[in-house]
Amino acid sequence: MKTALIMGLLAVQTAAMAETNWDQLVLEAPEAKTYRVELDKRFVEFDLVKFNSGKVRFNGFSRLSSKDKVKLVYHMKKKGLEEACRDYAELGGRYKFKAELVFKKGAVAKDFSFNLDGKTYSSADFDNQLSIGKVAVEELGASERSPYTNSANEEISEYSELMNSAIENAHGDTVVVDLSKNLGIACDIGLGFIKPVVTQTISYEKAMPNLSYWIDQKSYNELYRLFNDEMKKVSPSIERDVQKFNEGLVLGWSLAQGNERLKDVVLKNGDKGAKLLKSLKLKGESSEATESMWRQTFDYAKPTSLMTNQKLSIVSGDVFVEVVNE
Repeated sequence: MKTALIMGLLAVQTAAMAETNWDQLVLEAPEAKTYRVELDKRFVEFDLVKFNSGKVRFNGFSRLSSKDKVKLVYHMKKKGLEEACRDYAELGGRYKFKAELVFKKGAVAKDFSFNLDGKTYSSADFDNQLSIGKVAVEELGASERSPYTNSANEEISEYSELMNSAIENAHGDTVVVDLSKNLGIACDIGLGFIKPVVTQTISYEKAMPNLSYWIDQKSYNELYRLFNDEMKKVSPSIERDVQKFNEGLVLGWSLAQGNERLKDVVLKNGDKGAKLLKSLKLKGESSEATESMWRQTFDYAKPTSLMTNQKLSIVSGDVFVEVVNE
């Protein structure tokens, strides 16, 4: 039993330490398919890349926002927030009331599942490393230094530290920030002078090799039309060498109709010519070239920097205000 446990731990460690085979990804990249997956309608979307080998790699969030608004709850004897804040400012802070800011700790769970092509996946199935990072409240800029905070004290400098300390100490997904001792901040948030911005940082290994293209899509589409129109005039041959010669001849003629730079690029690099010819022979949609065909001509290479970070605003805007009269 003990031996089995040790072997199991070693297997887990080996899997965790496995490195991406970038040489293989470079070979698979031209056939890879990209998808946009919606986790939560209007709130969470991400991109992924699926390879013919079955690998699925995370490619960043296209949208990440919390569906729960920031809520600010005031407990006071006064009827209105403006009146209470005015009294607080005029009395030099001697007028007190309770206030708490409530928001969710993140817009997406560290482990999530989704459907793709009729199959259920989890984030643990991604071939590349993904880390759902920390949530933080952004510091305020100079333009956001607001009337009630300035009239009371220098507590504005404590704003982000106060918020982020509450995030770190929160139990569960809900963050509660007690602003009863920071009523200048509470008034400025409640009256719309300060609009809290909550961010979440995502880190992941890049999904795809770096790509570059030497023929733009417009030129490729025109070349595709020229090549295939001309090939229709050439009698197909059952002899492979003859057919290859005819295709090469038509490709040369088609390139000659375009710009000199493109012709020089192909003539100086046999690999580019071979990739170009292979892609032009594919059948497009309604005799038109497709983006996936154009992608066959791309050059792919291992990224020099493997990891990338996204810092996304998950909450930004108005705060829902609730006044509880006591």
